[in-house]
Amino acid sequence: MKSLLTALVVFLSSIAMAQDMYASVDVSNTDPETSAPAGKATRTTAETELSDEDYKLMEYVHFLQDAPAKKNPGKRRQAANYLGWYLNKTTEINLTLEDKMPFLQYGESVPMFMAGYIEFVVAHPVPNPDKANLAGIRSVIAYYKDNKEALGTDELLEKLVDLDDKGRLPAYIKRKLG
Repeated sequence: MKSLLTALVVFLSSIAMAQDMYASVDVSNTDPETSAPAGKATRTTAETELSDEDYKLMEYVHFLQDAPAKKNPGKRRQAANYLGWYLNKTTEINLTLEDKMPFLQYGESVPMFMAGYIEFVVAHPVPNPDKANLAGIRSVIAYYKDNKEALGTDELLEKLVDLDDKGRLPAYIKRKLG
């Protein structure tokens, strides 16, 4: 019984420490060389007013979307970990990254998908998984296009870029993930 209680205390302490660690991560980008364009870090939604937790969440989302690849890898990892932690703890968002998504192979694509998905869900509280998946994929595409030089060319992502340019991405994503 004592070992079970000790395990529970350790578990709860680790959660508290994780929350404190994530709360203390400064995702503001003070390096002028890697700073996002003015205005991007203060995006808001017209449909909903953000809670403090949602605002903090969106800071991480926008940091991931705006910070260039290969810059601030520690902060990027912490922001991605926070998004993963948030998705695991929340009951409001049901996101499962599946094997149906081979285009989520390169290291930045999973955090970018989570960022786009979360950004859509926070801005549009009425559940729409198809549109949220599309927003996640478009976040991956935008990041890939903006950072192609640093990330290198990826055949599957190039296919998604082409489908999006031709207006066929929504049908493709719905067929693949629906």
